[in-house]
Amino acid sequence: MGAPRLHAYLRNEHPEIRSFLLDFDHRMYFFYHDYDYAWYNMCNNHFFDQAQHLQFEKFLKCEPNDKLLIFTDPPFGCRTEPIAGTLRQLTREYNKINKLPHTPLPIFWIFPYFSEHYIQQEMPHLHMCDYKVNYTNHKEYTDVGDKSRKLGSPVRVFTNIPLEVLHLPVEEAYKYCVQCERYTALENRHCNKCGKCPSKNGSTYRHCELCGCCVKPNYVHCKNCRRCTQAEEHNCEMYQANQRCWICQEKGHTEMNCEEWLNYCGASRLVYGQNDKVITCLICRKKGHNERNCKQRSKYLEEVTFMGVTELKFK
Repeated sequence: MGAPRLHAYLRNEHPEIRSFLLDFDHRMYFFYHDYDYAWYNMCNNHFFDQAQHLQFEKFLKCEPNDKLLIFTDPPFGCRTEPIAGTLRQLTREYNKINKLPHTPLPIFWIFPYFSEHYIQQEMPHLHMCDYKVNYTNHKEYTDVGDKSRKLGSPVRVFTNIPLEVLHLPVEEAYKYCVQCERYTALENRHCNKCGKCPSKNGSTYRHCELCGCCVKPNYVHCKNCRRCTQAEEHNCEMYQANQRCWICQEKGHTEMNCEEWLNYCGASRLVYGQNDKVITCLICRKKGHNERNCKQRSKYLEEVTFMGVTELKFK
């Protein structure tokens, strides 16, 4: 879906793999037949040619041993909501044609790492793989050339396939993390305190004791905001207005200004040492972790997560 070069590669190099291209570029009409191409808008799941749609439905009809995968490379300017909606509709269509119960289709969604939050809001079962996708026709999305990014391409693969089964090439600067039990980028060092390989942007993150989590190496800690952030043009009021509280999970304030927690536990629970060198959790009052990772959250908070949306209430 939106990946004509991959479609051409599979046709030429791996003819044993059947591929069907859904693409908005109607010029593909002159290169492919209706049985392997459809003029298509991925933002609203619209087929411009009904005959091509019928051919696509035939393609979706699978034998018991067949395996089908959706690979999509949408324009980065697209919002994630319509793309996610289309992926859900295609999955339902596949299940209907093959008379299956709800069976998720494997998905590879190519998108920048900084869109992870938006993708997981719509499709929480998709997780970001460390693999960096290079584009030969986009200089800013590659690690080759004079205008390439220092940290490599920001484009990643989001998938619902377990990351443990994806083997990334060691010769391309990837390694196997024994603790995470999956392949990660070479610069993505495992943090024993966070219990994961935290890097997302291609740099080596460092663990901030005052945040209780790993942060980008160029970030500095702001004690007023209780966060690590960029030092340049930092405005505490504006920054906090865009943050999500680590206690109530609501956007617009930090833990120190959480009215719900203040009303629930009183002002004494919001006091912490400004000169401390290690973070103090406002929930359990213990040092070394933040409120998101507090093991006593369930003592005070009842959290229910469904389809990526968490509902929270105080007990």
